[in-house]
Amino acid sequence: MKNKITCLFLLTVIILSCKQTKTYINRPEDKAKALELTKKFYQFLKNRDQEGALLLFNLIPNQPQYQAKRVALLETFQNILNRYGDLKSIELVSNSSAVVEAEALHGSYKIEFRSQRDKYQRPLRERFILKSDNEAIKIMGFKVDSLIK
Repeated sequence: MKNKITCLFLLTVIILSCKQTKTYINRPEDKAKALELTKKFYQFLKNRDQEGALLLFNLIPNQPQYQAKRVALLETFQNILNRYGDLKSIELVSNSSAVVEAEALHGSYKIEFRSQRDKYQRPLRERFILKSDNEAIKIMGFKVDSLIK
């Protein structure tokens, strides 16, 4: 009898301690949130507000290398403007997301644009990698490179 009660108690504890997680792949509202963040990024750069664009990145002031990462991003923004020029047009090529809902929300997003800039004749590929924790989406990576065709 004591073993049955112990087993029942342990089974109850195990069942109650299990956390349910849900995974959402390419849910439209998740993709829209990530896309909105990239639009803000382009708006900051259009307005020459590079400090504002930095706020969209996953930079934490207390982290080691904060200043080096900040300076590197500012240089990247300036290099893009100097080499390729201002954005003339942009077209969404792909937008994917994966969001896991457990005790907190964690998301991963990839967005790719084909763009045309005023100092460069060929189209460019502009890619973003974003992450979210508890609804706050931040840019983890941004890359611009030319397309062969």
